[in-house]
Amino acid sequence: MDDPNPAVVFWGDEHVMIYNEPYTSIIRTQHERGAMGRPALTAMPEFRDQLVPMLEHNRTKGEAVTHKNMALFLEKQGLLEETYMSLRYVPLIDEDGIVVGSYESVSDVTREIISDRRLATLLQIGDHTSKAHVLEDFWVEATNALSYNDKDFPFAMLYSVEGRNSRSSSQSSSAGGSTFSRLKMLRCTLRGAIGVPAGHPAAPVLDDIAASDDGFMPFLRQALKTKKMLVLSVGDKDLPTSLLEDIQFRGYQEMPKFVVVLPLVPTTTDNVSGIIVLGINPRRSLDQDYKQFINFCGNVLTTSLASVMLLEDEVRRSTALSRQARLIQTRLGEELIFSQAETQKSEERFQKFADRADVAMFVLDTAGEYSYRNDRWFDIFATAAGATSVQEAWKAVADEQEIAHASEYWQKLMTSHKNITFEMRLSIPYQPPHGLVVEQRDAQRHHRWILCSCFPELDKDGHIVEVFGVVTDISKQKWGETVQQMRADDALESKRQLENFVDSVSHEMRNPLSAIIQSADGLIASHHGLLDENAEQLLSVSLEWLMGGIGKLN
Repeated sequence: MDDPNPAVVFWGDEHVMIYNEPYTSIIRTQHERGAMGRPALTAMPEFRDQLVPMLEHNRTKGEAVTHKNMALFLEKQGLLEETYMSLRYVPLIDEDGIVVGSYESVSDVTREIISDRRLATLLQIGDHTSKAHVLEDFWVEATNALSYNDKDFPFAMLYSVEGRNSRSSSQSSSAGGSTFSRLKMLRCTLRGAIGVPAGHPAAPVLDDIAASDDGFMPFLRQALKTKKMLVLSVGDKDLPTSLLEDIQFRGYQEMPKFVVVLPLVPTTTDNVSGIIVLGINPRRSLDQDYKQFINFCGNVLTTSLASVMLLEDEVRRSTALSRQARLIQTRLGEELIFSQAETQKSEERFQKFADRADVAMFVLDTAGEYSYRNDRWFDIFATAAGATSVQEAWKAVADEQEIAHASEYWQKLMTSHKNITFEMRLSIPYQPPHGLVVEQRDAQRHHRWILCSCFPELDKDGHIVEVFGVVTDISKQKWGETVQQMRADDALESKRQLENFVDSVSHEMRNPLSAIIQSADGLIASHHGLLDENAEQLLSVSLEWLMGGIGKLN
């Protein structure tokens, strides 16, 4: 038969087998027993259930039959191996139209079927573990994903590796010291099991890695040290079959020939964070493709595990930050309440001070609108009590000239952003204090005067936010200055009148005194010899006194 693919002819009623060389790879054992030229049901009785329906269909219907992806278990090296074939049975018809046999062509699709199954497993692992946001959920999802492939993983156990005082092994296994001392700081926790009953000796729930020899702990310890896949042969002295007894093997329900211990080392750390124990398909050889598939599963799991660990660390940090933020918020809230209470007390004290102060206080916005005025302000500006702006108040208490001056001061404050102080005469009359009016002319009409100081409050950009002002009633001082000026003017007038009187009196007295002096001088001169010494001395003294008096009058 000139067919490069495996092919066989079943001839006659007994279905005598005639096949080509490639077909011998499929029925190697039967070929070695002499299947060539023998009836098929005699040479391959184990395939009766697959052969008879196909051959009978060819014989009775005369139609070709196709069977895709048929699972066949062929014996290779004394073991039944899981294989998948696509078969096509074509009837052989003689010249009379009678079916005399069947021609079967075989396509081996084992690699495609196994690859599709393993790819689906990888997709399941990625899909399930991507849903996990915490480590507990990760192990649950990883267990569920591995359970989908019952043939390649007859049983499985998933362990997390943790520090005794930490949720993450990366915080403990990286500590210094010997390998044994590092292992003493770790423990393994069973996070998931497939086919392994609870309490089975092979799967202790929680165990110390360093000291325990229970179940697979020695192999887990070895995987922790090497951080590489460990392949165990079932039945050897290291892994006796007794350890796997009573495990409910899935798939073909046969005890595996090999067990793999796979450490999970996330990309975010150099330390082992988990270990998976996997039973191997007893009807597939643990070849390079199988090992590569297991490594791919480990890569997907470690990538997801790293993401979950990072997310959990981030959540833990966020939780800590949130807790800290809440504490800060609580403390700030308490401080704010205290500050508000203190502010309220300060405002109350200021209000009391402002209400009792002898000066008027006010606050203006940048448009000149009042936002605050104390009681003293209303006492001084009683006629402007209904005014809401400083401009309205000016119109109610001052004449046009004073209003113009006040407007100039306001514009100066708004442009220079500096304090200003000015005096202003109001149109409001002022009544001097009772008892201080000493003369009728002091009772003339007086006006109220104020001394106003304004202080702009600036923001961080130097813009005016509001203006605080203080007004002092200086009417009494102004009245006192007026009275003092009047008194000064009166004193000057009295001095002037006194001087005029003295000048007049001096002029009237100077002439008689001069005549008296001349007479006395003449008497002294004419009677010089007739007077004794005492009389002459008395006349000289009197004459000097009169001359002194005349000098003072001048």
